[in-house]
Amino acid sequence: MQKLWSLEGEYAIIETFCADHKIPAPMPKIEPETMMQNKQLPNVHLRKEWDLRVRTWFNQPGRKLRRRNARVAKAAKIAPRPLELLRPAVHCPTVKYNRKTRVGRGFTLEELKAAGISAKYAATIGIAVDYRRKNRSEESLAVNTQ
Repeated sequence: MQKLWSLEGEYAIIETFCADHKIPAPMPKIEPETMMQNKQLPNVHLRKEWDLRVRTWFNQPGRKLRRRNARVAKAAKIAPRPLELLRPAVHCPTVKYNRKTRVGRGFTLEELKAAGISAKYAATIGIAVDYRRKNRSEESLAVNTQ
């Protein structure tokens, strides 16, 4: 007589009977606290206060409206000036992109001097100033001072 697994009680009797008659023995019931596989835990009730454990976006339409109203209010408050700073046209770096122009960080001191504006005054009227940039060509200086 060969034992398939060692259990006490009624499963031991069924086990010996099945082994004698050469039939497969039924599997024993496994209680939830003695589960052997990495499966989902049974009987979990996490339905209360689910919104505390989940990031919701129910306030997205309200935020969108608030941001839009803030932009309109800012534009009305600084009415004659533009909303964004005035920025220069600069050439992109590297051989691949240097034929293209893009919006730069700010005007150089030399460009502002050629236009007749001081750097401190330019910052107050909405013109971006970049102290680090240098003019390396007369063409870029002419484009940004006109």
